[in-house]
Amino acid sequence: MKPSLLKYSTWISLLLLAAVSCKAPVVALSGRNAVQAYTSLADGSFDRIDFKARISYKEKELPGRMIIKNDGSGLYRIAFFNELGMTYLEAAYHTDHPKKNLTIRQVSPMLDHPKTLKSLEKSFQRLFTRENKNNTKTTASTIDKYDITIKLNNGFTLHLQL
Repeated sequence: MKPSLLKYSTWISLLLLAAVSCKAPVVALSGRNAVQAYTSLADGSFDRIDFKARISYKEKELPGRMIIKNDGSGLYRIAFFNELGMTYLEAAYHTDHPKKNLTIRQVSPMLDHPKTLKSLEKSFQRLFTRENKNNTKTTASTIDKYDITIKLNNGFTLHLQL
């Protein structure tokens, strides 16, 4: 008996899906101090950093400010809010928990979607760990400001600027 074509196409589809979904997020660094800032975020050698932040998902964009505080024990407190003070996201990121790293304390209905929160968790995971240096792109710039951009495969982008 010959195996059906449907069986082979199903296996090929599953393999392609696994190959595409396992691709790591890309981190793009630009500016004079971007590498130093990214290294300090990944090593945890900072107390508090204030960023201009922009979250983009497909054609929608949400700008604001993001404050990241480090308590020194592997816990990062994250606050994302707009210029008027309305909180979009208040969360804690744990580097020592293997499964669930992002603990949401408060979230705006604009961001309260499972895909968005999972994308944020992947972005923070990439920001606070230096696992895959191969997916880090650095561009030289003479600008004193630095940009850190994390792009995921699903169209989600987290852009941080000091």
